[in-house]
Amino acid sequence: MKLTPLFLCLLCVGSGANLFGQCFNDTLRGSYGYLATLGVNATSTTPTTPGTGTGTGTGTGTATTTYSNTPLGTLLGGIGGTTAAASGSTLYFDGQGRIFANSNTAFIQNISGREAGSYTVSSDCTVKVSLFDAFTDAASPTSTSNPSLVGLIVRGGNEMYLAQLTPVATGTTPSTGNAALAQRTAIRLVRFSDRYAAGCSASTLQGSYALISSGVSTVGTTTTGTTTTPATVAPYFSTFLARVNFDGTGNITTTTPDGGSSLATFQYRGTYTVNSDCSGTMSITQQPVPATPAPGTTPTPVASTTLKFLITPEVGYVNTAGQVLSQSYQSLKPGLVFSLANTDQTTNGIGVPQ
Repeated sequence: MKLTPLFLCLLCVGSGANLFGQCFNDTLRGSYGYLATLGVNATSTTPTTPGTGTGTGTGTGTATTTYSNTPLGTLLGGIGGTTAAASGSTLYFDGQGRIFANSNTAFIQNISGREAGSYTVSSDCTVKVSLFDAFTDAASPTSTSNPSLVGLIVRGGNEMYLAQLTPVATGTTPSTGNAALAQRTAIRLVRFSDRYAAGCSASTLQGSYALISSGVSTVGTTTTGTTTTPATVAPYFSTFLARVNFDGTGNITTTTPDGGSSLATFQYRGTYTVNSDCSGTMSITQQPVPATPAPGTTPTPVASTTLKFLITPEVGYVNTAGQVLSQSYQSLKPGLVFSLANTDQTTNGIGVPQ
């Protein structure tokens, strides 16, 4: 078949960006849910600064950074290595290089939030992001202390992955400094479709999900005399497999295993909460329930595990060509990405409907 110049021109205009994998600032437009994970082996300390007292002593003070009690403040604190190891909420990308955030966990659909950062997309689908705490008086969009993140855009802008390649934490001693160099931040962002314009609730999650993650186990900080040894990464991986059943109202229930089933090994019970911005927390305890204690004895508490998660629309149901598999787009259950971070281990993974 002979291709006319007009047809070739229309072909280039209609599919050139997708064909060659090009991206622009406008590739990132809309509400993006994010889940950030910071390894618990990271150690953050701030150098001391000379004191300013009027006495004869010199004294020392500690320079600290205070973040707002908002999802954005928690995220920045995690990047700085000073607060929680996992956090999730929503950011809005306006398609022109500006990022907006809310002061709470309400779903953000437009620029009604406060401007909290900027981004630049290169044609090769890499992205640079700068964030600042827009909810503190001391915040400055141009401060050199604002974290800079770099990452990759995938699936036509429906997902992106950010990393902090240069640690912001510095230590005052070689051992602390070396531990600080292990600091890394991983942030996964997923664009929400119009289906989620009203946000999420506990009823968004219903039915059985398989939770699968992997990561590392850690050795806690030890102190001998005046010497403190920072936490280090143990030389083995940590895996986490679980099966949870969301009832749509905030409870995680269990079922009776079939004969010969291995479900008892993986089944968990507990509770979960979902915020409007589609982030959430679940507290789960492995089954089976411990045996009833003998009369007059105190039952041994069962340790629970807390996971931070983000509901991810239709993640895991598309093939490499971007085609939705097996079910219509509107009928698909959402997926999950989650993070498990405590003093024993740090893992992150996915939750897949069964």
